[in-house]
Amino acid sequence: MIYLIDYENVHNSGLKGIDKLTKKDKVIVFFDVLSKIDFQNIIMNIEFSNARAKWIKVDHTGYKNVLDFQLSTYIGYLIGKEKSKEFVIVSKDCGYQAIINFWKQKKKKVRIVQRPQIANIIQIASAVPTVEVVQKPVKKTKSQIQLENIKAEIEKSTADLAFTEVEITDIYNRFLSNNKIEIFKSGLITKYKDHGSSVYERLEKFFCIQKGINFIQIKIEEMVADLGLSVNEIRDIYNRFFPSKTAEIFKNSLKNKFKERGDAIYERVEKLFCEHKNVEPLGQVIQLTGQLAIQSNAQLNAQSTAKPIIQSATKLETQKSKQLPQKTLQPQKAIQAVNIKAEIEKLVADLGLSSDEIRDIYNRFLPCKKLETFKNSLHNKFKDNGDAIYERLEKFFCAQKGIKYIEITANEKAEILTENEKPEIEHIENENVENEEVAAIS
Repeated sequence: MIYLIDYENVHNSGLKGIDKLTKKDKVIVFFDVLSKIDFQNIIMNIEFSNARAKWIKVDHTGYKNVLDFQLSTYIGYLIGKEKSKEFVIVSKDCGYQAIINFWKQKKKKVRIVQRPQIANIIQIASAVPTVEVVQKPVKKTKSQIQLENIKAEIEKSTADLAFTEVEITDIYNRFLSNNKIEIFKSGLITKYKDHGSSVYERLEKFFCIQKGINFIQIKIEEMVADLGLSVNEIRDIYNRFFPSKTAEIFKNSLKNKFKERGDAIYERVEKLFCEHKNVEPLGQVIQLTGQLAIQSNAQLNAQSTAKPIIQSATKLETQKSKQLPQKTLQPQKAIQAVNIKAEIEKLVADLGLSSDEIRDIYNRFLPCKKLETFKNSLHNKFKDNGDAIYERLEKFFCAQKGIKYIEITANEKAEILTENEKPEIEHIENENVENEEVAAIS
């Protein structure tokens, strides 16, 4: 440690404690030629000290605070020259605080404190401000990041199984050490019994991704294991899996290739296929198609019986349009406010349409400006389903295109039916009267 003594300020009292210094310490005394210096006392104190000493004579004739300035600049010189970066200014002058603050802000490995005498060395050692060295975070390698991600995924996937930290670490080590999924699975089941199966089910797909294993092919092999298929046949199923866009196409492809076994293969692989392709299972599609067919037949029957009441319905709509205020949406604002494609998907969700069919409806929706054109376009493309699609999109189409839409409630439709049934009943009664008259005459 280096001590810089402002002798002009502290005189002999500032040297108190010099005898406690060691050979590693250095004392530099700044004194003024005009100061009364007790050299004998100073020399005596230094003789009892192991520290090295140096004298710097300051002549400030005609200037003020010269000693302060020279001591301050000398510290800068020592910081650049000396290996030791620990300094003590022995003075009562508060002006030196500016130097201390300056080097503190620089955050260099420089320590400067101020004390009125060397005797405070013990307090100085404990009070010297330390500069915290901020270590830059070590950049992690890709492999380190990957390992951390693997452990995090294992912890997340098994969170509900209440494993201990030791067990999580064991699963993690098994994950890393095994490259074959069969060995990984059997190891988990042997170690954790039923919980092992649960862990494997949660980590199976993640394991395949991390190890570069074809997950779909592995699952197909597991699902059709009881059918005794060859490796080439399993590979053929896998090759048909991806190009097929719907469950029906996939099933027919399997039947064409494997004949009677095609149905058995499809039954085992159907769930995997539908989850991967995000499509409905074939059974549900058939059920929905049947429901739509029933609805379509009912609609056709209703249309055939409703022809006599079309004129009355038109009159009622005309009267209603005169009486009720009609709301019209501005097309541009509506299009901006609504995601058309998303709304179409939502409105026809119960019909089990494929993504290609929804895209087709969307492409017909945009260019059509008239309601009738849109309806005919849907009917030509989707046949009976077209009417069901139109019914779900009619109001939304009107709102988007700025077409006036009048909604006829169930009660109003009942009134129309009632009004149109009356003439029919009267006509039947008249026929009965005529028949009675003819019978009477005869």
